[in-house]
Amino acid sequence: MIRTVSLEYLGLITSRLRSSMIWSVEDSKERMDLVVRTIKYEDNVQEDGTSLWPSVAEVDISDYAVRFYCCVWYKEILEDLQELEARYAESKRENLSEKEHRKNESRHLKKVKRAQAQKVFLVDLLSKKKDRQRRYENAKLVFFRRSLL
Repeated sequence: MIRTVSLEYLGLITSRLRSSMIWSVEDSKERMDLVVRTIKYEDNVQEDGTSLWPSVAEVDISDYAVRFYCCVWYKEILEDLQELEARYAESKRENLSEKEHRKNESRHLKKVKRAQAQKVFLVDLLSKKKDRQRRYENAKLVFFRRSLL
């Protein structure tokens, strides 16, 4: 009886050892895969970093400056329009003569039209700049291809 119990106990221990050995082998494979992936990723990052340097040097900063200031001016125009609308609403509530109301309305419409024209100008400026840049890049490519021939 003791012999049977001890054999069962040994069988239980060996099965646990076998399963833990299988798990440790799988874990070590996963760890190695993780290490290999990490090394490959770091190599790719280094390659990408060095390959990006020429393209960073070729970036035209003036394009970003134009975009930035156009956006700032566009935002200011929108803020001015909101302020203009608020002042116009206040002037409508005041007790003014019909003639003064019409003057305020015509002034308001002129200012709104001017602001709308400014907004359109800024949007067009951005698109014209982009078109100019595309034409310039295409001209460079054509020149480069011709120089190779």
